Amino acid sequence: FHTGPLSWMIRRGRIVLTGEGDNVTESLQLAYQGLQRGWAIVIFPEGNCSSSGEIMNARPGVGMLSCEAQVPVVPVLYQGSGGTYSPRNPGFHLPKMRIVVGEPIEPPGKKAFGRADYREVASRWREAVLALEAGHPLSP
Repeated sequence: FHTGPLSWMIRRGRIVLTGEGDNVTESLQLAYQGLQRGWAIVIFPEGNCSSSGEIMNARPGVGMLSCEAQVPVVPVLYQGSGGTYSPRNPGFHLPKMRIVVGEPIEPPGKKAFGRADYREVASRWREAVLALEAGHPLSP
């Protein structure tokens, strides 16, 4: 992502790369600032790619952003994306994909929040994505 065509995409798309232990706080702060400005942000709540293709538990950062910025989380299911480029499927491919968008998940309507609130929103996101997956099975 630091050189070549992908670096241009990162800059032009205002993409903030995360995943490094030392930049998670900065990434969440930048995302929060964007939400305060009315921007839509894309966050992958699981924190990294699933090696099995199964929906993993969400990390509490998605709940923290939702609660503190008082914005909904919109669950989105990506099906078939593991066939693009992954350890299970080396090389770049253009597989058939499906994207299913769920109903927004509103944060609790209160003034102060704690880790339990963040985890609850993250858990609701996971349950919503699992429900989208169950309602839209991929055909073989």
